[in-house]
Amino acid sequence: MTASRKQFIYAEILDRLLPFTRNVQTWGVWRRVFLNLYSELELVHNIGQLIIYSEFRIYDIYWLNAQANNYIYECKRNPIMHTSYNEISLLLEELISLVPAEFEAKLIAPEIRRRPKMPRT
Repeated sequence: MTASRKQFIYAEILDRLLPFTRNVQTWGVWRRVFLNLYSELELVHNIGQLIIYSEFRIYDIYWLNAQANNYIYECKRNPIMHTSYNEISLLLEELISLVPAEFEAKLIAPEIRRRPKMPRT
């Protein structure tokens, strides 16, 4: 059985964020204190429960409305800290475009829908 596009998107998010968050151990103390990765970890901590199903479930919608929306909000507040923002936000937009009609009314995620492109630093 091949993975769905939804599953590939979740895998891509993990592929982009997990190596970056793991790399924190190589940072100096000063950088660890001021560059908080909470929003990245909050985004990925529930993906394990989502990636195993090829079809959308209500929990995917909850994840988009909560974790994904909060990630975009935090990135807009402090863009310097979030180096994968542009790539992740495009993946989140694609994920929203895949949401089936039966769940569209439950999808709010306003931050994802009005995502500005952040400049590269």
